Amino acid sequence: MTREDPAPGSIRRLTAAVRHVVAFLKREQLVLLVVALATGALAAYAALAFRGAIAVVQSMAFFTPSERPLTVIAGLPWWQIAMAPAAGGLIVGLMVYWLLPGRRPQGVADVVEASALRGGHMTLRTGLVTALGSAITLGSGGSAGREGPVVHLGASIAASFARRLGLDRGQGRVILGCGVAAAIAASFNAPLAGVLFALEVVLGHYALSAFAPTVIAAVTATIISRIHLGAYPAFILPHVTIASFYELPAFAMLGLVAAVAAIVFVRAIHASQKVFDAVPVPTWIKPAIAGALVGAIALVLPQILGVGYEATDAVLQGSIAFWLLVVLALAKIVATAITLGGGAIGGVFSPSLFVGAMTGAAFGAITSFVAPDLASTQGTYALVGMGAVAGAVLGAPLSTILIMVELTGDLAFAVAVMVAVVLATVLYRRVQHYSFFTDVLARRGVRIAGGHDVGLLREQRVGDLMVVQPEWVGRNMTVEELRRRVWTAPLAALVVTPEGDGPAGLLTVADLAAAGDGEMAGDLCHPLVVVEQDDHLERAILVAEESEEEVLGVAGRQPGSIAGLIRSVDLARAYGRLLRHLRAEEHGERPDLRH
Repeated sequence: MTREDPAPGSIRRLTAAVRHVVAFLKREQLVLLVVALATGALAAYAALAFRGAIAVVQSMAFFTPSERPLTVIAGLPWWQIAMAPAAGGLIVGLMVYWLLPGRRPQGVADVVEASALRGGHMTLRTGLVTALGSAITLGSGGSAGREGPVVHLGASIAASFARRLGLDRGQGRVILGCGVAAAIAASFNAPLAGVLFALEVVLGHYALSAFAPTVIAAVTATIISRIHLGAYPAFILPHVTIASFYELPAFAMLGLVAAVAAIVFVRAIHASQKVFDAVPVPTWIKPAIAGALVGAIALVLPQILGVGYEATDAVLQGSIAFWLLVVLALAKIVATAITLGGGAIGGVFSPSLFVGAMTGAAFGAITSFVAPDLASTQGTYALVGMGAVAGAVLGAPLSTILIMVELTGDLAFAVAVMVAVVLATVLYRRVQHYSFFTDVLARRGVRIAGGHDVGLLREQRVGDLMVVQPEWVGRNMTVEELRRRVWTAPLAALVVTPEGDGPAGLLTVADLAAAGDGEMAGDLCHPLVVVEQDDHLERAILVAEESEEEVLGVAGRQPGSIAGLIRSVDLARAYGRLLRHLRAEEHGERPDLRH
């Protein structure tokens, strides 16, 4: 006889024990800190692997894995420089078409949407495909940024991790933010900026219940990044000096100029998307066309290839002539617009830093010519310009200011950055209204500009709140009978039968109070405004506001039928309960939707 193998039973008991432990810890903040630490480590190693993937692709495309490849690229045949982005675009186009949801590239906007509308739900598969596609785009020379894809990858890993642990909606959003913070921290060696970006852009609040875990994740990712890459900033920084505080008006003016550059940059991307949408070719081939166009530009200006950090470093050292600064800023805007508008995968942060550096350095050159004794170095103006353009485009002024301060470690410089970033962001918002990410979502018909509470609003359905079995009355019923019936009707409202194919009518106490004797229901009623049972609470509130009706009808499953009624005041009360639920989540309290 053979004894029964105890292993399966042991595994089941161990799994049950782990689930019990997790269930117990879920009631405490401790679980978020522990999971945040693990999330930070996973996101950091994912960021390192992503950079390695870019280097591998770049080695195949341009025969060098270096992040500063311009010297090698300059010695390559023209056809290789021109065709590498096109080949990469073709591969990415096929990946997007066959492997990504909606057959469109994914990015930071999708992370913001997941946090606001889907309780932090994202899939690991989509994150991995997006990261690989972005590595191919950047490694083959596509003009885009690597930070956006890293943020998406970190968020996907965090969301998958949270889902496997069975964390609830609020905890899942916090862990999503941890993945974002860790990705930013690992990419820029800037943990504080990672934390602020996650709270400012993704989570939308600064409660301690989210702040502490994101700090743990960002610090963990920074430590891992420094172990493998060293404690070096993302750029080779110049010696930053502010010549005089009389120079602050110049930095304020640079902020306004940077806002114009940011507006042109974002509008160029959207214009490029419209042009490519109108091109009558299969979607999967459009990134290849975009890559070929970028390759053609690179034959003259190879600095625009990839993330462009080498050219950004050069301008920080003050080694680029004024005319080339202007040309490179415009060329990078065009190249990035073509790359992203054509459907390749990549971010906007690195290109916005590139454009900001060129814009700031050019502005600094003019300032030095006008007032040489009061102007700071070209590198100083380039750094301020980087922060101003990036802060405006991303809609994350606090995070951007912190990135620049962490890079330089100079508090006097921080004053100049704050002035420029704030003015650039204010002017940009006055013109564009949305940040780049919320603008992308708005163009898809997804609006979250009203706040991160819209996710809860869209989880609540009208059918769960309606009063069923409305009281119907005929169109010929007199006022006297209507007044007797209305007081016993649900919600003190009567539904009047429709005339022919017309809409049903509605009568309330207020309608009948002003009615004269002898009038009938058909003369007094007004059309019943109807919402669907599956409509979410946000839509119902908007309908109630636009119609100014106190009572709405709820359509039945059969065409033309009315299943129930709902009051606008009940919609407002439900909204209040959801807001209290959201605030409870933010502060780590146990939410209660009953009151």
